[in-house]
Amino acid sequence: MDTYEKLKGIIANNMQGREAEITPSSDLLTDLGFNSFDVVQLVCDIEEAFGLEQIPDDMLGELRTVDKIVAYLEENGVPEAAQ
Repeated sequence: MDTYEKLKGIIANNMQGREAEITPSSDLLTDLGFNSFDVVQLVCDIEEAFGLEQIPDDMLGELRTVDKIVAYLEENGVPEAAQ
């Protein structure tokens, strides 16, 4: 499973399974209806699923779209086993 598909599944799980609404350009807040609490929960789920210690808080504002999250994960060496 590639990074995008795995991330899409995690996001859909946080959206009660509405996977069809998720595209690479989807904005978590404006397109997918996440609020700040939802984003914090999503980040925790991403960190756990991809084996990351912590996504820095100062990055959260930049990681608003699905494709930017995928790029961050791939640029920051997501462990192979986690993909």
